[in-house]
Amino acid sequence: MVIDLTGEVVPCAYFHFSSGDQNLGNTNTRTIAEIWNGPSYRELRDRHVRSDFDGHPCGACVAPRLMNGRFPDFEWGAGFRHEEGHCHIAQIPEHFWQKHREHAEEIAVLEDGVPLTVPASVHDDIRKHGGGRYSIWHGSLYLSSIDGTSPVTNGRNYELRRGADAARIAQVHSNTRSGSNLALSYQEFCTGQVVLNSKPSKISFIETSDCNIDCPSCSQNEVRLVGVRHRPSTGTDVRNSIPFLQELIWHGGEPFLIPEFREFLKNYEITQNPNLSFGFMSNGTMITAAEAERLKKFDRFNVTISVDSFVRETYERMRAGAKYDRVMESLNRLLKMQNWPQRKVTVAMIIGKTNILDLAFNVNYAIENEIALMLNPIIHYPLTDRLNAFQDFKRDTVGWSEVFEETIDLVASASKRRERSLRFLDATGAVKELQRMYKAAEARHERCRRITVRVDDPHGSLRKMHSPGIAFQSRNQQAGSYAPIRDGVSSYDVLIPYDDAFESLDIQFYPNLYEGAGWTGVGRVESRDIQASANRVIDIAIPRYDAPVRPRNILYLKSNRSNALHVEDRRLIFDAYQELAFREQRAGFGMRRDSATEPSSSLRSKAAPDCDDVQDDAAQRELNARRGWFSFLVNYFRPYEVAGYGRDQ
Repeated sequence: MVIDLTGEVVPCAYFHFSSGDQNLGNTNTRTIAEIWNGPSYRELRDRHVRSDFDGHPCGACVAPRLMNGRFPDFEWGAGFRHEEGHCHIAQIPEHFWQKHREHAEEIAVLEDGVPLTVPASVHDDIRKHGGGRYSIWHGSLYLSSIDGTSPVTNGRNYELRRGADAARIAQVHSNTRSGSNLALSYQEFCTGQVVLNSKPSKISFIETSDCNIDCPSCSQNEVRLVGVRHRPSTGTDVRNSIPFLQELIWHGGEPFLIPEFREFLKNYEITQNPNLSFGFMSNGTMITAAEAERLKKFDRFNVTISVDSFVRETYERMRAGAKYDRVMESLNRLLKMQNWPQRKVTVAMIIGKTNILDLAFNVNYAIENEIALMLNPIIHYPLTDRLNAFQDFKRDTVGWSEVFEETIDLVASASKRRERSLRFLDATGAVKELQRMYKAAEARHERCRRITVRVDDPHGSLRKMHSPGIAFQSRNQQAGSYAPIRDGVSSYDVLIPYDDAFESLDIQFYPNLYEGAGWTGVGRVESRDIQASANRVIDIAIPRYDAPVRPRNILYLKSNRSNALHVEDRRLIFDAYQELAFREQRAGFGMRRDSATEPSSSLRSKAAPDCDDVQDDAAQRELNARRGWFSFLVNYFRPYEVAGYGRDQ
């Protein structure tokens, strides 16, 4: 269960990439328990039981493309997963494997202290005959229990030994609330139950947008601006679920700014839930040696640090306010603690126009420094970094094709050498998905028409704007074209791909391209008009403008806690932004039209509005939401398990 900052609940981190606005409930109106067995979750389970994904987001899941053709398995949190027949596979703890890999034939495997006696077995014999056969193969243990029971659930201890050195494969502690919940969940999973008695075993919780740095491309910039937060009971509900969880992923903003997060890290005792894998995503700026030391109490953790480039200049441009050297110091401190698969440390890297030419360097750096790397394409926000929005595709993508080919070759070569970073997380699928997106955009831009935008700035407004621009946006948000506008330049050419699927393009002017909801409508151009005209000319006049105050993110910390907006529908965020813009206009800031009127959909109060508090114009609200292009990423593409792990080589 993923709980977004808006309160929206989705079943996994991949769901938003194919679901549009669909969700399974909202914690601002329902409890976790009510959503878990609510109508949307029941329909989801029923669809999976019947393998009926027609018209359902799961039918367009991106997980197989990013995970090298595999869907995530049922997650026990144990070291073993079922492969085929009697065979189960576990990744050997990395510290032990690196120490003894040259003498793998001397490694013994014990089941509850009793050595198994059929080592170096052929994998097909393990699958067909079981009987305690096992094989150690390139860092993985292929094993069958002596009596044919599953090592995931039989409660036995499995240990590897060589000389005096030993390593245990992580097991489920069955005599605990989380262990019992996992067993019940698996039983209900196998029997195709739709209404469950088990509770969620994994929660990913995005608690706040509070942050201490000012990344221009952050998907949370606008929810932070309008003060979106959870109602207080949601955090309590999540924390009350911890004894039943196999994994908790706790997100911000920056989680080390959350008092409850720091309190949990300080006071939590592993005896409260020995099955818990604790995870979080951090920008790495606040992880001191003392904070890192507290992680050692967890037998299993899953820590992700956001580093958008290993090139210092690129990183500090994308992560404004963060210092590369300090973050790398924190990352290296954590890397010394990792011991995959029990203790995982991963770098999450968003990929956009700003850093895409660093891709080969970054992947090679991760390989050479044994860093697990997740690559996450920017496809929603902001226009300036999206990999599916361009001014002139050929000009904007110079060097992209070559960097994709170079990166794919790097990963393929590293895979042949069995590099450790790819053992942790195989980036092959993500790199190929980036290349696929590029080729799809290339095909879409094979036929284009030029639109010339002539800009008149009689009031000198452009020099007061942060990052002004003009955008041509399709109604279904599948594509976009734009041009940044600069003071002193009066004409801009935009190459628009025309496609019969697009009925029209909305023309939008942005005083700041990094505030996706802050556009002003200029007009609309029909697809047939684009196709009919070799060079269409559009004239726009910039009204008076004075820049509104935009404090640094850290200054929102206290104000947003005391004046929170709890939303029941993400479309209300757009309405809240429009209300903010109207208040700024009345105070003399923003776009100063001669006849400014209050937006047609506005919130009467920032504090926990009810749906009845918004003027009920469903069509306009839907249009506003789409124009706002607020398809938030609820999570990065986080590794549910080692991609490709367990494959025979």
